[in-house]
Amino acid sequence: MGPSRSYPNGDNSSYPDLMSKVMVSLPDGLLAELDAEVKRRGTSRSALLADAARRELARRDPADLAAALERSERRFRGAGSFESADLVRADRDDRR
Repeated sequence: MGPSRSYPNGDNSSYPDLMSKVMVSLPDGLLAELDAEVKRRGTSRSALLADAARRELARRDPADLAAALERSERRFRGAGSFESADLVRADRDDRR
């Protein structure tokens, strides 16, 4: 059986996609912070939580990020020393 679908007053014309209702448990203090932020933004709990979930799901996996940083560090180890201001000047001069 699929997720429960619910719409206010049975009218789904204002919803772009199907929506599922979920129950979550949050500490009282976190819920109070959430409600204060909802009021400040003039939005709803659902909208704020959906935005937060989207941001979290879009974050890179920490292991992938660490591996990318390690690859970059390995590449720069062989670059030798250089003066960054000289590189910026040379790049600027090349664009003229």
